[in-house]
Amino acid sequence: MSALLNHHNREVDTEVVRVANAMRKEQQTVNADETRRIFEMYYSEIDPWAQLPVKFVNAVPPEEHVETFHWLFDKVRLDDSKSVERSYYLAVLEDVAGRRTKLWRRIAACNRRSRKAQSARRWTRGSSGCPRIPSKCLITSQADST
Repeated sequence: MSALLNHHNREVDTEVVRVANAMRKEQQTVNADETRRIFEMYYSEIDPWAQLPVKFVNAVPPEEHVETFHWLFDKVRLDDSKSVERSYYLAVLEDVAGRRTKLWRRIAACNRRSRKAQSARRWTRGSSGCPRIPSKCLITSQADST
């Protein structure tokens, strides 16, 4: 895992997800530094303004990606803004996995937590019905939404 995390490109990021998924299934562990670096990888891969990185989110079967994400990050203590980011990444993965019922609840929770944390970002629904979060939903500043 450490060797993979020393390289940053889309192919390697996809392989990191595959390796993390295999580690989860084999009940191995990922250290705190690796977990932090993997989280940073999601930041660069799942950009709300960019097109959905299909290869990345489908590196493993979507349900497994959701489970691996939970395994990696559910117990990690994050500051308020990173916690909101974690919820967004999970919402994207749940959307890809077909878990749309949870999707809008998670986006609403992101909004509440962003306001509570007085974050400069706010999660909103796109104007076209938003079947896919990254391509149709935007993060806008609170100033833009007032």
